[in-house]
Amino acid sequence: EKLETGYGIQVLDRNKQILRCYLSNNDMWRLKTELEKISPELIKATLIFEDRWFYYHPGFNPISIANALYNNIKYGKRVSGASTITMQLAKLIEPKKRTIKNKIIEIFRAMQLELHYTKDEILEYYFNIIPYGGNIVGVKAATLMYFNKLPDKLTIGEAATLVSIPQKPSRMRPDRNNPEIHKGREKILNRLIKTDVIDNEMFEYSLKEYLPVKRYKMPFVAPHFSDIVARNSTHLSIHTTIDKDIQIAAENKIKQYMQKMKDYHVYNGAMIVVD
Repeated sequence: EKLETGYGIQVLDRNKQILRCYLSNNDMWRLKTELEKISPELIKATLIFEDRWFYYHPGFNPISIANALYNNIKYGKRVSGASTITMQLAKLIEPKKRTIKNKIIEIFRAMQLELHYTKDEILEYYFNIIPYGGNIVGVKAATLMYFNKLPDKLTIGEAATLVSIPQKPSRMRPDRNNPEIHKGREKILNRLIKTDVIDNEMFEYSLKEYLPVKRYKMPFVAPHFSDIVARNSTHLSIHTTIDKDIQIAAENKIKQYMQKMKDYHVYNGAMIVVD
């Protein structure tokens, strides 16, 4: 079965800019995006932190499992996990309690996923299903709501911030002015400098980058038009002929004009833009 369920609709303009997007059927902000539209910095940081051998293992990493088992026995408690990205995906698709039996099932499910999908398909779906706090699911919704930008426009610091959130989604949300998110970002950046992905200068710069303290609003341009096309389409992404920049300019012009017309008890306006 194709991994396609649970996305919200996106209405796009002629240049593929988002006019408006909608909650999914289960009231989540989850917007589909393709792997090639995700920042290489975010992909690299995720692989280094979560699963360095992602492109080489069959769904589980026996060396990581052995190391985690050794450390957990040595310290008498769970100090490290051994979940690959594919195993995490299996767990997100079928959530279960953390037990040895369920971990074995998780490994089996991961191997099934590896047999049915390519590595890039697995990684793409992973980025579309990981939780980012509250009702934000998937990287596209997260970048829009936390950074007001698309996932291919991220800086190193923003990428490091996003990688740290899924560890503890409810506690690491940056929109709560949370000091823990600064520690999480630094942890990821330290890993990147140790693996020579970034140098000292980039590390210091990324460490000082501004972090958001609130959610941005989702795009809300031409809302009535968007409602009509969303209601009459079966596609997740709907490409329209509207030009977002012209639409916003036209709306602003009407608002300015209507301010002057209030004294004449005129409250509705329309505009025709002709080339």
